[in-house]
Parts: sequence; structure tokens; C-alpha cells
Amino acid sequence: MKHIQIMLRFLSLICALGLVAACSQQIQGKVFLDQNGNNVGDQGELAISGVPYTVTLNDKTYSTGVTQTGGNYSVILDKMNSDGTYCVKVDSATTLSQKSASLNKPSTPKLLTDDSSSSGVCSMNDQDTPNCNDEDCCDEPECESASVCQQDENDDDETDSNVCPTDANNQPDCDDSRCASRSACNQDKRTVKPMEACGEMAKTSLVMNLDVPISVDYSSRIEKIDPATPITAKLGDLIEVDIIYPSSCTFDLYTLPAVFYPEGLKGFYNEITREFSLDQAVTKNISRLRKIDKTPFGHDPLFIYTLYLRIVQEPETGSAEYVMQPSLICPDGQSVKSSAPTILMGEGADALGNEADADISLLSEISPHCPPAGDSATLLTELTNPTSTPLSQVSVKIPLGEGGDFLSLTDFSDECIQKADALECEIGSMPASAKKTIYMDFQMDDTVPVGSSVKLAPEWSVGETVYADTILTCGY
Repeated sequence: MKHIQIMLRFLSLICALGLVAACSQQIQGKVFLDQNGNNVGDQGELAISGVPYTVTLNDKTYSTGVTQTGGNYSVILDKMNSDGTYCVKVDSATTLSQKSASLNKPSTPKLLTDDSSSSGVCSMNDQDTPNCNDEDCCDEPECESASVCQQDENDDDETDSNVCPTDANNQPDCDDSRCASRSACNQDKRTVKPMEACGEMAKTSLVMNLDVPISVDYSSRIEKIDPATPITAKLGDLIEVDIIYPSSCTFDLYTLPAVFYPEGLKGFYNEITREFSLDQAVTKNISRLRKIDKTPFGHDPLFIYTLYLRIVQEPETGSAEYVMQPSLICPDGQSVKSSAPTILMGEGADALGNEADADISLLSEISPHCPPAGDSATLLTELTNPTSTPLSQVSVKIPLGEGGDFLSLTDFSDECIQKADALECEIGSMPASAKKTIYMDFQMDDTVPVGSSVKLAPEWSVGETVYADTILTCGY
């Protein structure tokens, strides 16, 4: 094997010098769904077949194709040492309509083809770590002690003349053909971003690997869902609520408004705190779950989970609107809201329904997410009035009840005044076809008792009507 490696290095050198006509370089890699947004193909992230791609050289189209099984592609270059920058690009408009290569049981794709022994590049195993049974991986730190990497003492005189020269920091001299198998010499000048990977082919390399990530915009996918028709309910009613969410995201603890009780999910609901674990409910009650999103973007489908809510008490105000939007944390670390219907209750519910038909809606979130002890975050709450009728007597109140002792306000919108137990904001009138956003910056105490919760529930008022948004809960 050692002699084969020497021959490969020699072949790289004579190819680089143009002494063999049959020599060719190639670009290869895979297209994968980058669920956590780090531009790296991590274990468990799906490789996607059937994706059209374009290879460019210095911004000019060089080749086109479609990814094969396992999301792989390979492009043979016309000649050795074609100077310039190669980019492999996929188009989001066509990519988002493709289906997953293996949605139910995805297999971890390899970074290189199985026949990597002939490439002079370290092969990877199923865990995306170096294959230490491959001599081409002997330069990887994980493989230093592998048996195939131990030099034969009788060949010391031969080996010394073929050792890759390194500098004082042990970095290889990539202009020397003896360094062709070093990973650092095959990764120079590469840039990767969503939908595109670019690189310059190393002079002594026969293969350049460019993996192309497809990013997932979880929030915009939810926003594209048409809003559900509002439900008008009264005390004693049992209502069905469909919660729509991206399958890769996990639910935060959700605090149900006091007027509701979740039927058939007692084991996942705390009757004292009213906290509801939707993640556990989804896992244990799979019969209530169904997939709705085949295309577009079948790689990461949208799911519907059905809740059955019993109305167990009247709202404290004469009428109320409840927007059922539990929040989720997605693999990229961002918080998104699920899509769910509006429930109208109490006296004047029909009038509320008429306004709801005009798409008056609320959206509240903690950005970027619930802060750890000692950290800061921002509560954003927004009311939308896209109608042709202005609104009057608009105000918002953010109670600082449960958990309020563990945080301090650092800044908030000019319309607001901080009081002992709430932030109160007088908006006044709102023009037609307008949105109004209120922000509240806060910082958590350095120490928050384990098991504590902070609950923030913005309440918008328009005249005598109160619009109660979802309670945002941060657990510690």
C-alpha cells in the first residue's frame, strides 16, 4: 500500500506537469439538506437526489447535471490545472420542489465515493470520520496510531525521500507533489454558503470535493400557509385545533389559556401551571399526527398535530380572541411559530369574527429565543390591521407576573410605561392597512432557581375588545 501511495503522488506530479495526456481532474461531492444551517453535511442530514446543478468556472457555465442516488455528483474536467474558481450551484426555485432521496429512513451519505483508494484522498466512513484502514488517511490526527500508518523501519531510506515537506507549524507545502494526499492541500481556498460551494483546484490534486448545502427557512414556510378560518366557541364546547409545524423543529413548553383543557392528554398537561408538553404529546399520540407537505420541499415535511380542547370557563373580559400558536426551536437555533386557527369567545364573538375575517391578527415571539440566566432577549409583539378601516383606542399590556421577579427591563418602545407588574403601552389610533410592533428588551438575573418559569403574554386591546396572544413560556 505504501508503494501505491508513492505511485499516486508521482502520478499527481507528472499530471501536473502535463506529461501524461490521459490525466484528468474531477470535482465531486453531494447536495444535502442543511437543517442546522452550518453549511456542513452533518450526520443525519439528508442527501438529496434528482437536484439540478450547474458547475461554473470563473462565473461562466462549465457543466450541468442532476444529482444521483445519495445526492452525489461528479464532473470530469477537460484538462489538468484549469486555473480559476469552480463553483457548484443549485437553484432554490427548482430544488424546493424535489423529493427526498430517502425520507423515512435516511442513510448517512459518504463524503467521497466508496472507491476512494484510487483518488489519493482520505476516504470517510459512515460517521463522517476518517477511515483509518486507508493509507491515504494517515495524515489525519485520528489515524496516526493505525497499523496501516506505521512505517516499516527497513524502508526508512525510501520513505524519507517521499515525506511531505512541512513548515514550522506542521503545515504541508501544497506545491510539492509529495503532499498530494494531505487533506489541507485538497481544501485550500474553498467557500461554502447555502445553495453554492466554490473552490480552486489544488495543483497537485486529482479530486476536489465540494458539498453543496440546501438551507431551510423554517419561518417563511409557515408564513406561506393560508390562515385557518376562525372558530367561534362557548363554554362546554369541544373544539378541534390543527397545529401545523416543520417536522424537524421541537416544541417549547406551551401554556394554555385558562379557558381551555386538552382532552385525552392529561399526562402531558400540568393543571397547576397550565404548561403543556406538545413534544411528548406528539411522540405518545402518533395517531393524531399526519404529514401534509409532499411538495414543495418534501425533504423536510410539514406536519399537522390535532388538539381537542374543551372550553372549561368563560373569558375574564366580555369577549376574547385566542390565537393558538405554540413556538418551536428549529435545528438552526431559531424560534418559529406554528400555524394554528383563532378561537373567538364570549359576548360579541360574532362581531369579533367579522373583524377576524378582515385578517386582524397577532404575532408575538421572544428573539432570538428564551435567554439563559444572565443573558438578554427581546419580546416582540405585533398587531396587523390590513383592512381599509382605521382602528381606534389601541393599546397593549404585557403582564410581568409569573417569573417577573427574575428579569429586569432594559429598554422598550416609546409608547410604553413600565409599571410595577406590567409594561403598558398606549398606541391610540392605527391607520388602515398597517402593522404595529412593540418591543421589550429584558435581561435575566444571573441566578434563576431550577424549575422556575417566566411567562409573558401580550394582551392587545382595540376599544372594548381584548386580543389575548399565546403565552410565551421560558423554563429554567
